[in-house]
Amino acid sequence: MIKKGEVFGFNFLTGHAGMALGPFAAGALSGWFGYQAVIVASGLIPFPLIVYLNYGRKK
Repeated sequence: MIKKGEVFGFNFLTGHAGMALGPFAAGALSGWFGYQAVIVASGLIPFPLIVYLNYGRKK
């Protein structure tokens, strides 16, 4: 049985890991490919979710 504290801890950990790794990844991407690649990547990140929400669920 998962307790609320465990769920909160996991949520806290993943949120802060994303806040730490996100700028690092964006900086590396912009260093290798330029700032335009960061903008394109930011636009492509939600694309699989959009496809899933439109086509992947049963209606």
